[in-house]
Amino acid sequence: MKPDVGFVRERFQAFNTLIFDSELPEIEIIISNSKSFLGRLEYKRRRRLLGREELFDFKMRVSARVDLPQSEVEDTIIHEMIHLYILIKGLKDSSTHGVVFRQKAAEINEKYGRKITISHRFTPQQRLEVMASSGKKMRIIAVVRLSDGRTGVKVIPDRRESLARFKRGLRFWVGIREVCYYKSDNIFFNRYPCSSASRIQLVDEKLILEQLEGSDKLG
Repeated sequence: MKPDVGFVRERFQAFNTLIFDSELPEIEIIISNSKSFLGRLEYKRRRRLLGREELFDFKMRVSARVDLPQSEVEDTIIHEMIHLYILIKGLKDSSTHGVVFRQKAAEINEKYGRKITISHRFTPQQRLEVMASSGKKMRIIAVVRLSDGRTGVKVIPDRRESLARFKRGLRFWVGIREVCYYKSDNIFFNRYPCSSASRIQLVDEKLILEQLEGSDKLG
């Protein structure tokens, strides 16, 4: 299923009653098209009198990018509700998914048969679905070979000014042996950030060249 605001709000209210003793406040629900997360809790901070910190403007974002089983969407909602619970209660945790979070998740899993996990990203299979859903789009692929034998890749918008900006940034780099440019609409490259920033991601050169087979090489 792909959740909508009504579903997430209804599940939030039901889990608030069932699991959290109705202690959580109503918060804004936002359906996202994110390619990087399933769910995320957002909030703001401000200082009150005597330096006391107050948290406010809580929002829960839930991605509807990929069609997921209902149970997984529900676990995503509960995952973010645990974060909200910890913040509302003023509990101190060792990290974002520290001891307190893990204990609460384990209690909920055991009592209610849930499968709340620490990792809250798309699985490899879901990532493939995200890539496919982004569709084909022509972009420029820079294959950067470094003097130490490593290879990097950079995905650049298919615009002359974007390519020029990327090339200008490379002038400040040392240790570049060769840069080759291709034009490709292969959805494989949806996994990489697309911008003109002079940053690369290290890759397996053989894999990249296989994905670029048949693509136009720019002079």
